[in-house]
Amino acid sequence: DCSGQPAWDLQKSDIRIFENGIEVDDFTLFCPVDTARCAISVSLVFDASGSMQGTGNAGAKQAGRTFTDQMDGVVDEATIIWFNTQVNIAQQMTTLKPLLYTAVDGLPASGGTAVWDGTYAGIIELINNGVNQCRAVVVMTDGADNSSTRTPAEIISLANRNRIRVYTVGVGSSINATELEMIALLTGGKYYQTPNAAQVADIYRQIANIILNYFEECTITYRRDCADGTLRNVELGVYDFCGGTDVKTKVYRAPLDSSTFGDLHMSLTKTVTMGGEEARLTLTLDDNLAQAYFPPLSLELHYDSTLLTFRDAAAAAGGPLDSVGLDVTLVRPGVLSLATTEQVLLSGSGPLLQCLFEAKFPQDTSCTLLSAKNVTFAYGCFDPLITDGEVCVFPRSQDPVIVCEGITAPTRLAWDAAAKQLTPSPFTVTARHRNVGLADGEQFYFRLQYDSTKLRLADSIVQVRRSFPADSSITSLWDFEARPRSTDDTARVCVTAVFMNHPPVDCCVDIFIPGVPTVLDCSLQAPAVYANHAEGRYAPMPFPLTVTAFNRGGTATQAVWGTVHLPPGLHLAGPDAPNRYSKSFPPAQIQPEASASLTWLLLQAPADTATLHRIPVTVRTANADSTQCEIAVLIPALPNPRFPFDLQVGGSSAFCEGDSLRLDAPPGFVSYQWSTGDSTAGITVRASGDYFCTVRDTASWLGVSDTVSVTVHPRPRPQLVVQGSIPKCPEDTVTLDAGAGYVSYSWNAGSAQRMLAVSDAGEYFCTVTDMHGCIGVSDTVTVTELTPPVTPVIKRSVDTLKTVTAASWQWYRNGQPIPGATAGYLVLTQTGLYQVEITEINGCRAMSDPFDVQLLALRDPARLVERFDVYPNPGDGLFTVHMALRRTQPLRLEVIDALGRVVYRVMEPAMRDLRTEIDLRAETPGLYFLRVSAGTIRLTKKLLYRGRQQ
Repeated sequence: DCSGQPAWDLQKSDIRIFENGIEVDDFTLFCPVDTARCAISVSLVFDASGSMQGTGNAGAKQAGRTFTDQMDGVVDEATIIWFNTQVNIAQQMTTLKPLLYTAVDGLPASGGTAVWDGTYAGIIELINNGVNQCRAVVVMTDGADNSSTRTPAEIISLANRNRIRVYTVGVGSSINATELEMIALLTGGKYYQTPNAAQVADIYRQIANIILNYFEECTITYRRDCADGTLRNVELGVYDFCGGTDVKTKVYRAPLDSSTFGDLHMSLTKTVTMGGEEARLTLTLDDNLAQAYFPPLSLELHYDSTLLTFRDAAAAAGGPLDSVGLDVTLVRPGVLSLATTEQVLLSGSGPLLQCLFEAKFPQDTSCTLLSAKNVTFAYGCFDPLITDGEVCVFPRSQDPVIVCEGITAPTRLAWDAAAKQLTPSPFTVTARHRNVGLADGEQFYFRLQYDSTKLRLADSIVQVRRSFPADSSITSLWDFEARPRSTDDTARVCVTAVFMNHPPVDCCVDIFIPGVPTVLDCSLQAPAVYANHAEGRYAPMPFPLTVTAFNRGGTATQAVWGTVHLPPGLHLAGPDAPNRYSKSFPPAQIQPEASASLTWLLLQAPADTATLHRIPVTVRTANADSTQCEIAVLIPALPNPRFPFDLQVGGSSAFCEGDSLRLDAPPGFVSYQWSTGDSTAGITVRASGDYFCTVRDTASWLGVSDTVSVTVHPRPRPQLVVQGSIPKCPEDTVTLDAGAGYVSYSWNAGSAQRMLAVSDAGEYFCTVTDMHGCIGVSDTVTVTELTPPVTPVIKRSVDTLKTVTAASWQWYRNGQPIPGATAGYLVLTQTGLYQVEITEINGCRAMSDPFDVQLLALRDPARLVERFDVYPNPGDGLFTVHMALRRTQPLRLEVIDALGRVVYRVMEPAMRDLRTEIDLRAETPGLYFLRVSAGTIRLTKKLLYRGRQQ
């Protein structure tokens, strides 16, 4: 009051509100004017169960129309919701009364009764979309609830928290009368009961008058989402108003509602370091908060004190807790206590706290988990969940040591209902690899792994290098968009660094994708309508109006319907005439990320003035909120022409892009006005379209020409498709494809075919001609060649073949690949002609010359032979053989010349120690092979007989 008189001119700037000492910035102030009606936002909720068939359904429709009649059609708004076994929003919040009438007239009557779910949905719709001060839910039912998951207590709690009155109307006697009356009484509404559905319309008229004429004192409203049961101190101050200031305080206890509690996800980072260096660990807020209080947080951080020494802890610089006090206590080695001292208002996500450790010197690479234990908030509705962190400590190495220093991404996505998309979108995955060794990583690249059914790659930024220098880091960035999922899911992204001289190193992150229900969206398309003055009609007329429905959610829709709302002057034509305003979309269901379209034919009679029509279309389905889109269509004026005349056309009306056509009107008129806006007697046309000219003669009579339809065919712009890799290996061939659908092809290499096989380096392009005779030239593809690898050389060491270093190998025997022989060496098991094919890291291959293996040096796998000596070797033809065996065994000795002939053979009785002489002096000097057989053992040694000494 001001001097005892009510003051209704209070403004928000006159008021300040504090709750628990923190100022409330976002509040609404409503002061009624006693001479004005109250603007309303109302949810009209109707029973559509099977018991409503007949008079009940008719009474509901009449009641809905009666309530809508009382609305002003400008500011007042309402939504239409019906329930049976499920709840359906037939019309979202709107001020357009025709849309409300249409939704009411479509009320069905089948199924069970979920009256509490329907009432709860009406309150939610008001909270999300109601904009006016006077808000109410009006519920009508003729049966007892048998299908709801919500309860009357939940309805009352939600309505009172949001200052929404609930009016309940019961028809007949088979209803939950006590609960309906309690809901109305405890929310400030009113309960009505009638035995006759025909009386419901009059009840709705009374309710409309109550809501429209509802006045109260000035009301301040602000929202608190956290119902944690704590005491709240509210201070309200009115400052410098009508010469005075007044401040009052009030204490209230917030309701305790565990359904308002939610998990708050945080994580400890993963990092790497070397012995003796720092390791910095960050506590990061993963969830994206929107103006929410972050209460005082306490936790214990457990770590391996044999690997890490604690040095310091503080709020992350520039982070949301930067100005908040932090108590740090080292409970014992390996356990650190952290506690923030006050709450802070947060928006977004990001780093909260940082802990600094010093790494000790490990003998080998060592990693330790850092776990948050006993994590609690002092108060509030958040349940803190902290993911473990990790520190890996590496010793210094003379080789490259590549590690994943960290990978960051939003670990939890959210659904933005207003934008109808998962957010953030796109989001960035940042991987950071580090070389903590003393040598460079060579010829490395990144390999990306992700599930394309869950994520879509939008962009990437990757540093391209051929080497990874020691003691350096490389960061790669990858942008993704999430695909909607029907249920909660997790997508993994792995960025792998691949090297020639180091094993691959993975950096992986898991991203939570929330399940998304069916979400409808729509768009409209209509052609431009032109006036054909020569023929006195519009073109096109009737014209098509196409609505495309999109399913932005993660679950398939049920049957989808579209309803067009025509403004005055437009009518349905064709098969939709006269009143098929609503039609179902084909197919019966729209899958996630898919769309479907409907088309109506619309008609308008010729008019002397232009009309801009705004045409809305509603799209609805049973398992999602309906949506509406709108398009503006201009119908030009079509006056009656006085006299016609023909244009002179200087060529074909169809020509190729870049050419032109001359159109001329007859000479001698006072003025010329072309459809292009030109005022000359002739014009040059270079674009597709319909062209006509109006003229005035000396008597000011109006003349309208015929309309010339010009078609400009675009010149073909073929894009060459490369089949194969560029740069290519010298022995490879790359195929260039100019695309299908052209009449002729002409390559700069001389070919006249669609595809060109290229084996030589150079620049290649193709000239094509399409069906209209238009000529186009493709882009130019430059084919380059890689440096051919050096032909590998095979070397033999005993029974092992070795070759040069390469990225991969494949060994061949007698021209056939040896299965599994893909190493840089090959252990021989049989004779033959051997080759090896190497593949370099760039993918190019080279084949060695053949290497002939005629004889193998057999071995003693059972270790039967303890000694096997031949001397002198080389010798003059008389050789002494000494063999010592582990057990008695018969022996056979054979000497074989270079041609494979046996020149000496002897059988020895069973013995453990053999000493004998072999005389080759009768043979030709040269290379011989001594083969000894002992049971299953075969041993071979070379004998070099150099001839007798003179």
